[in-house]
Amino acid sequence: MKKQLLDDHTRVKKKFIAPMNTIPHQKGLYYFEEIVPEILWIALIIHHLGISEAVRVLVSFSEICKDVIGDSIKFNPAHMSEYHKLNEIHKKQIVAQCHRVNIIKPIVSSLDNTLLQFVDCPIRFISNNNLKGGLNIILLKNVLRLLQNSGTTSSVITLATALYICATVGSVAVLDRDLKFEDVLDYPATDKSLLAASCIRSTHNALFAINRGDFTQQWQRSFWQTCLLIEPFTITNLEDDAP
Repeated sequence: MKKQLLDDHTRVKKKFIAPMNTIPHQKGLYYFEEIVPEILWIALIIHHLGISEAVRVLVSFSEICKDVIGDSIKFNPAHMSEYHKLNEIHKKQIVAQCHRVNIIKPIVSSLDNTLLQFVDCPIRFISNNNLKGGLNIILLKNVLRLLQNSGTTSSVITLATALYICATVGSVAVLDRDLKFEDVLDYPATDKSLLAASCIRSTHNALFAINRGDFTQQWQRSFWQTCLLIEPFTITNLEDDAP
């Protein structure tokens, strides 16, 4: 059947409401401070494994989480804070199934010397506290720089991956049905990739705003406070940067 022009709108009396306008009003989002701590683990896995293998591993991991959790709780596998919702039974079953399909090693090796070193990391259970290395501050800072704003190539690819794994397990419906994951891989070289990136950012912001809550602030605060302890902020010499 041919799609009607306003199929995805909601009719309220004589008005048709666009999908984005049905989302409750939320205060402004701060990409680096709020969203980056939620998607950093995805960026680190992509950085370590490459995009193709990272997507395979992340989709498999997300499907396992969805199967274990079922419909008992509302769960978005892309955001780190969501893993605070899991109980000990969930965690043990997820680890067991991940071992069965051999994805524990690529996940742990991608995060071993960065996020898994954070005591409050919600996904730390995946390692069974069997960490081999120490914290690699240089790697952590380098990947954070790649995500410094939502317009960088790494940010767009990471956000696209986050939405892709959510859509795969049915946690989110992508608003633009013609949008394909592959469209963003050429970003920012083509008009199609620029359009895809814009759609991805707006869709992800809406998803994040809906799921925003105390549990997200808990991980965000812990992440940035730990970063500050690891490397305190200092101002060395402002005159060095003067024009």
